[in-house]
Amino acid sequence: MLNRKDLKTLINLKDFITWLTCHDFRKEAPGTSRVSVYKNIKRLEKKFIAYHIRDTRIFRLALLVAKLSNKEYIKKIIDYIDNGKAKTGFDFLPAYNFISSVSVLMTGKAIVTYYIPHDYINDILTDILFRSLYDDASIGSVLPVHNCCSLGDIDCAKKMYYKVLDAPKIDKSHLLDFIITSVLDDNPYSRLRDIANVAKIAEARFLELLKMPDVSDKIAKIREYKLRYKFILKRYQVLSSNKIVGRVLVNMNRYIDNIKVTFLAPRVCANRIYGVVAAYLGSPRIIITENDVFAGAILPTSAMIRIGEELSGCKDVRMDIPIKGWVYPLPFEYYDPFKDKWVKEPVDIYKIFRRMGLLERHIR
Repeated sequence: MLNRKDLKTLINLKDFITWLTCHDFRKEAPGTSRVSVYKNIKRLEKKFIAYHIRDTRIFRLALLVAKLSNKEYIKKIIDYIDNGKAKTGFDFLPAYNFISSVSVLMTGKAIVTYYIPHDYINDILTDILFRSLYDDASIGSVLPVHNCCSLGDIDCAKKMYYKVLDAPKIDKSHLLDFIITSVLDDNPYSRLRDIANVAKIAEARFLELLKMPDVSDKIAKIREYKLRYKFILKRYQVLSSNKIVGRVLVNMNRYIDNIKVTFLAPRVCANRIYGVVAAYLGSPRIIITENDVFAGAILPTSAMIRIGEELSGCKDVRMDIPIKGWVYPLPFEYYDPFKDKWVKEPVDIYKIFRRMGLLERHIR
């Protein structure tokens, strides 16, 4: 819980915090000056954890949602998280380099999601399903959660669900899209200049790899450079204007009396789940598949009666409690921009940056 001063900061900035989930503070201002916007951002980033709200559907990535009940593997997942091994991946799970998130639930089950490149979805699915580790698995997608209404307005937030169902339409994704997304995933408060810093990019995806002798020299080399800012700015504008990147969730609820919950419900309930999660700034995303909707959220206990009333109109909504979890950034090192396809082995990011003319040395 917060001290009185920090709690007052959250209360005073709650409208601004809600605004951040729908608007890009790097490009917009809520009827105030840019100076005021960045002053508020500085106040928030000193104390409060934030999450990047982004839309990955432009990257030719499907999302596989797999359910796991094997006690031995769940115990190993918990051990990896507790011992810090999760930073380099759950290497005992199939296709672990493509895992998006892992959530262990109080009922003794786990949900593992994967980024699955469309270019070789069959190969990865074969690897995952061949071992018969998971109880079942289904293809779905991640929807970004925006509150473009006001805090607590479920009815208005439900309408946003239908607006985000259709994926953004841009002509073609670019390597920079992955870079920008990963850096903001790592630090949602990042300024545009930070995104051009190649050291930040390396840390966003390769922090643990920097400790490994066989790759540290190669990755360390790119830290001497920065990306050409004009390229970053141009591409960022495209992504931000399409609401693909740039929005921020400051989860106020983790600093007050709250309940951590995972919703599992039929797909027909997706608009209600979205409305609840968006209205109370509970999560940056929900997951939908052909038949189901999943959402992990942190919600204020003071709103649970209202939330219960909303969800009572939907049959078969189940609630579970997440006890452990881990989320990974996009695996952009497996995308080859020259072939315009996903590949099975990591590409040489430094070499690709050089060939594309994206790098310039830091001025010492």
